[in-house]
Amino acid sequence: MSDRARRALDAAVRLNPAGAGQLFAILRTAPAAVKRKPSDKFGPLGMMVRDAGDAIESSPLARTWVRPRIPETLRREAGAFRREWLAERFTKTELANAIEACLSQAGERVPGVTGSCHVIGPRGGKAAP
Repeated sequence: MSDRARRALDAAVRLNPAGAGQLFAILRTAPAAVKRKPSDKFGPLGMMVRDAGDAIESSPLARTWVRPRIPETLRREAGAFRREWLAERFTKTELANAIEACLSQAGERVPGVTGSCHVIGPRGGKAAP
């Protein structure tokens, strides 16, 4: 991860340590759930922050999960993070390690995570796609 992308990650973690903890837990227990989607404006940083122009979600669930706006001064760094994410310049494990380091450096609690994700589907059959 470049210094530029790391600055965006560090800023997102400091702006929303709870969101960072959630992303960290997902990366550690169900990494397959974190996708590399070109349509995501900031890649997985979007779990922690939103763009200044993005509307606040209106669903009741979204209101309990507040994502602060990323400062305009860090939009380029967030773009660099997204490009590196999509180019697979760092792995999901490396991202989890970087989030853990950012949380620790910020004096935030690193969530304890154990176990893994399990697919639940019909007995004897395949899970729905």
